[in-house]
Amino acid sequence: MAEAVSPFRQPPSLDLSDDNLAESFRTWRRQMDFYMRASGASEKPKKTQTAIILHCAGPQVQEVFEHFVFDENNDKEDPIKVLGKLHEFCSPQTSEVIETHRFWNVSYRAPFDAFLTDLRTRAKLCNFGAMRDRMIRDKIVFSVTGKVQELLLRERQLDLQKAVDICRVFELTAKQTKEMSEASAHVDKVTKDKDNLPNESNTDSQRKRGGDDRDSRAFVQDCNFCGRSHERKKTSCPAWGKVCSKCSRRNHFSIKCRSVNAIEANGSTENEERDQQYLAAVTSKNKQRVTALMRINDCEVRFQLDSAADVNTICARYVKKTQVSPVKHSLTMWNGTVVQPLGEAVLDIVNPKTGVSASVRFTVVENSFSCLLGVSTIQELGLITVNRGAFIASVTADTLGDLGEASLRVDPQAKPKVLPCRRIPLALQEEVHQ
Repeated sequence: MAEAVSPFRQPPSLDLSDDNLAESFRTWRRQMDFYMRASGASEKPKKTQTAIILHCAGPQVQEVFEHFVFDENNDKEDPIKVLGKLHEFCSPQTSEVIETHRFWNVSYRAPFDAFLTDLRTRAKLCNFGAMRDRMIRDKIVFSVTGKVQELLLRERQLDLQKAVDICRVFELTAKQTKEMSEASAHVDKVTKDKDNLPNESNTDSQRKRGGDDRDSRAFVQDCNFCGRSHERKKTSCPAWGKVCSKCSRRNHFSIKCRSVNAIEANGSTENEERDQQYLAAVTSKNKQRVTALMRINDCEVRFQLDSAADVNTICARYVKKTQVSPVKHSLTMWNGTVVQPLGEAVLDIVNPKTGVSASVRFTVVENSFSCLLGVSTIQELGLITVNRGAFIASVTADTLGDLGEASLRVDPQAKPKVLPCRRIPLALQEEVHQ
């Protein structure tokens, strides 16, 4: 009777043309050891074990095996000697300098546990010895960015385990916060759509009241403190009792913060070592946008044309992973919010209407943002032309306090607007009064 087929999945064939053959062999050898023990093949005769190993390794390894030179003829049937010869073939030379270089050039990638596993695997090849945990800890601190890096630097006695715990908790908290915010936005949208739907009962009640829409006045939209929709009660506002992350004051969210000092400070405290570039807009449902349809990576992409942006942004879904490289700058939007990009990519962009093409450097952002072309790119592609720049080029001052004279043109059709005066400090009120 024929022997039953093993229920365990065999390891994949070993590709000897892999660029990093040594790492591929280590992975394959680990899978092979698990398979031999799980399937019971390790208890079989050596000749059978060798046949199983060569069968799983694939035709490339079988061809190379024919040219291996063993000390004795019986060594060809010894699985340990065969695996040793394969190890010598796949890892002819190991350089600690090269492995250390590869360790320090590992880029951060989510999830954090996958990044940590990659670091530990490469650290074994660097011969760090007793410094292994410290090197992995330093690499984690150098690779992460933003708030999580700030949390790591706050720790006075930071070891590897504490750094791993902080990164895991931060990643989990960020996912939970995003999930809750998306759920809240979805419920808010459903509530708005439901309130805007006309029905006979509402029409009849409004007709009876003579058009007095009291229900709409009891419901506030785009609240000045939270930016959401809720009943016109302060206790119903989600921001009531909360602390703003920008100015540390209560009863409003950072998106509605009006503190100028908080906005100015936000750009410098987030990450002082990173360059910041200005991003004027992301998405807007209430304002008309100027857009252009361009072709990138054989895809039609709708871009917003923003003459006040310093960079070009593109959503990650339009870019291949192999085209993205890490960046050291962050994006500061019009409201002071700092956004950490996913990377940057140099892509060929084509205007399908005119046939004009250009190589453009894009900052890759999450899919929730808009694709945007900055001022320099839209001029290069001829989408917008700047005919005249009306601004004060320079002001010369002979003495302190004298800024000279300037001629300003005022539109006679513009309506005048009175702005409130700034408050005078108490220490200067008496002098100003005099």
